Amino acid sequence: MVRKLEHGKHRKPNKVINFAKRKPVYISFLAVFASGIGFLTALHSFANTPLQSDGGMSSYAQPGQPPTSPTGGVSGTPATLYPQSSSTDLPTSDTGGFSTADYYIDQKVTLDGPGQKLSSPNAWLLHFDITANSAGTTLQGDNGYEQITAALIDPWIDAVDGYGGSGGTTESQFDAFLRGEVEQQKAVWAKSNLFNGGNTITTYDLPTLIQDAGGAFSGRYAGVGTTEGPTFYWTDAPQAQVHIPPQTISGKAGGKIYFSDEVALETYHAIYHYEYVEVDGPNGTPIVPESAIHLQNTVTSSHTVYQTPGDPTSPAMIEVNGGNPDPGSVAPRWHYWTDGTGETTWTDANVPQSQQDYIQLPSDLAPGIYTVKLWASDYYNRVTASPATATFTVGSGSPGSGITLAVNGGNTATEPTGTTVNLNATVNQQPPAGHQWDIMIEDNSGSTINGQKVATSAIGTPTSYSTTADSQTALSNETYTAYLVDETTGQSIASNSVTASWTNGSPPGGGGSGGLCPAPYDNAERWQANPGTNGGETFYWTYNVPYPRYNAKGQFVGCGDQQTPMQQYYPAMVNSGQITGLSDDPGVPGDLWLPESASEWNQQNSYANSQYFSWYYVDEQHGWDFDGSENGGLNASQVSGTYTINGVGGYHTYGSSAQSPWVWVRPGAGLGFRMLWTGSPHSLPTSGTATFSLVNPDGSSNTWTEPLIVNEDTLNTEGPQMVGLNQSAPFADEYISAWTQLPKDLSGNDPVAWSLSSNPSVALANGAHLNVSIAFGTQNAGNISVDVPTMAATFSYPIWYMNQIHSVTVDGQTYVGTGSASDSQQ
Repeated sequence: MVRKLEHGKHRKPNKVINFAKRKPVYISFLAVFASGIGFLTALHSFANTPLQSDGGMSSYAQPGQPPTSPTGGVSGTPATLYPQSSSTDLPTSDTGGFSTADYYIDQKVTLDGPGQKLSSPNAWLLHFDITANSAGTTLQGDNGYEQITAALIDPWIDAVDGYGGSGGTTESQFDAFLRGEVEQQKAVWAKSNLFNGGNTITTYDLPTLIQDAGGAFSGRYAGVGTTEGPTFYWTDAPQAQVHIPPQTISGKAGGKIYFSDEVALETYHAIYHYEYVEVDGPNGTPIVPESAIHLQNTVTSSHTVYQTPGDPTSPAMIEVNGGNPDPGSVAPRWHYWTDGTGETTWTDANVPQSQQDYIQLPSDLAPGIYTVKLWASDYYNRVTASPATATFTVGSGSPGSGITLAVNGGNTATEPTGTTVNLNATVNQQPPAGHQWDIMIEDNSGSTINGQKVATSAIGTPTSYSTTADSQTALSNETYTAYLVDETTGQSIASNSVTASWTNGSPPGGGGSGGLCPAPYDNAERWQANPGTNGGETFYWTYNVPYPRYNAKGQFVGCGDQQTPMQQYYPAMVNSGQITGLSDDPGVPGDLWLPESASEWNQQNSYANSQYFSWYYVDEQHGWDFDGSENGGLNASQVSGTYTINGVGGYHTYGSSAQSPWVWVRPGAGLGFRMLWTGSPHSLPTSGTATFSLVNPDGSSNTWTEPLIVNEDTLNTEGPQMVGLNQSAPFADEYISAWTQLPKDLSGNDPVAWSLSSNPSVALANGAHLNVSIAFGTQNAGNISVDVPTMAATFSYPIWYMNQIHSVTVDGQTYVGTGSASDSQQ
């Protein structure tokens, strides 16, 4: 049995809450009632204006036509219906025919998708307003539930599953899984108040279906009066790409193949996604164990998604950072993630190798062409209809395999040290017409090809490619292989292997080179900034290899100088973010900080008189689940690890850029973060600012700036000078950081939104988001700017609810009336 998904509750702001909070758009997704108890807690609650009962249970009709009386089901003219106990979603206190609900028709249901509008399946919605609970207490009617009957489940699934009929077997599997999820959310209503008596009708929660297909309630209602109906968003199923960078496409048994998984998602209410990677051999069957496939930025949770939707006998997919941080009130748009790192579009594997996934190839892997397959899924089990694929080649080729390689015209060569050998690759069989390719020659174990490991031709239609190799020290049987890389398909073909050796001695015919020519050297060194690259810089130099020259008689006549222009590009990267300071840690959804256990808090608050200010009333408005599912207490925290500065350890971290948000924070609390700059040792960071923007779900915001600190104590560099012969300086890195305190109010004096929900997706949707823009200068490469969306999200009670008597000083700034801050912000 696949674990049932957890569902959030949605509703439109009611008049009581509007009066109490003035503009509580940020709580519009919480299913709360102004008094009494919540009804159908697993269903989605939608408010509606008071409507006239249509006089009876009606069948569905074409949009724009009046409802008609049905055949069978509930008949007559009941103004009131009664929930029955057959639904597993009804609380025990609300069963047995005592709770009552008025029934209406919502005619203007609208379904919006990515960039387009679809007409809804031929249906209006059944709308039930709960008018009294099982204790007979009258409830306001502004709390309705949008329902459909069984006959409408499949048409709605077809409209919102995100495959659009093109998903084949995977779409059918997901639809079956989704149908099972929806069928668990049924409710039974009856004309009679007798237990399970009278005419009955079974309905299903439409918002559950929409959300379980990755969609959301937009927060809007269309129409007016008796025609008012909700607007939903549907989303596309995830998309995926997999890329193997050309420089590593020619794998060898026992080596590593680096690759990039790229996933695009529109799915709401999910900050992570799921990936499954398989490596198939030439016969199309998996050949590499799962343990040999290493993915970046994975996360761990109790939620499981399977490669075949809903089938626990199929492989479990790996949870990876990255989803859709947008609230359900925003129209769906694509969010792109490469190896778990957020991007603005497809990157085509244009990311540093250190951030890529990799496959550890078994040492006994046979030569051949292998295929990497990637499946991606969202939280709701929507798996890509077919895998994204890329191929790589393992093993040695042979003459006639498509490309051959020669060294000095043969398979072996031996030369004195300091003498170059010629490596020439010839294409024997070109890729298909219309394709483009390049030729790569690789030193299989060293860096003798002009001081590098690999040399590559220009992309086009080359028929041959030549380069040289040399060694200044004695070297035996250095092996080289060429590869024909089809850039159109990503496939590569390996050539035969050749060997070269260098010895200390003289060439045939006498003469001698030992000590006659200078040692290799570098010159013409210079740095150049790269405008438009966000802080990138390039280092140029010339690598010189003096060599002996001989006449036709083999006599030494002087030294030549083989000059090779070299360059090393240093892109500026700002990543590896960490939260390194946090005042009054609120905990996380599902385990929030409280001055006592959650059960004690719940028990005390439930006795509060709601006509006065009470924690119960506050808890209820902000999503507290009064069903015992809340956890928390004095030990709840977000401490995720420690780090060391200048040999001093014990500094805490509270979250990182591997998750979104990085951290949960109370309104009015303070937090510090640091991020690692990596780039040119010739252009270190200087100074800058961090611009913070706190945004409520309704769009109200507050923006302010703080100084950006360059943490010189963390600088790691060997300087801008070359560190050895033909060896440019290594990258430098240094942490930058900032500290800030969140405001209490936003534009228009709106209070900062916050949530107490135990569901992370709901808490994220209903809290304010802290976005950060970092801008700083460098010594020589211009300015660098980085945007960090949703670094933090507000959660739990504001700081002014938790005031302490003393003030707190952090990094020279004093914050009065807050709880204790933690650590530095370096």
